[in-house]
Amino acid sequence: MGKKLTFTQIKKELNKKNNAELIDIICELCKISKEAEDRLNLILGNDRYIDEVLIAAKEKVRGQFFPKRGLGKLDLKAAKSEITSFKKMCNDLEKTLDLQMYYVECGIEYTNAFGDISERFYNSMGKMYETVINSLIDAEAPLLIQKFMPRLEKAVSDTEGIGWGFHEDLYSSFLQIIDCEE
Repeated sequence: MGKKLTFTQIKKELNKKNNAELIDIICELCKISKEAEDRLNLILGNDRYIDEVLIAAKEKVRGQFFPKRGLGKLDLKAAKSEITSFKKMCNDLEKTLDLQMYYVECGIEYTNAFGDISERFYNSMGKMYETVINSLIDAEAPLLIQKFMPRLEKAVSDTEGIGWGFHEDLYSSFLQIIDCEE
């Protein structure tokens, strides 16, 4: 069996191809790999497709909390893995933040529906909320912050009375973005 080409060698070989050959190669890759097809749609700026991918990702995240049948498995690792995959594939900050915030909102809804969960659960929600806050601050995008502010505030208010320091963690993170705006 021959050695795999390195990315440098692959680039060198692709540079030898004409446009028609490159198109054929890309189409062949899309036929055998859904990830390649998804990524190409995203790279080409197919906004409607990006929105559909986001909706599908949200359904998978929500399914970990509220499946169509039975109780949620609360497989937080699977939910976060979906977020990571979406972030890598999409490379759109606003849509990634939307999905991350949705994860936190599902966690809050689950707690309010079923009662106290666990410290690990609340730590995961708090870390994701903090990630959203830090990303918004780092982006230095006032319009994006304004867009997310109602959801950020609602998350804090919806956690009042929840144990394990959950409300306090979210409130502490929320204060960072308030300080940033001033």
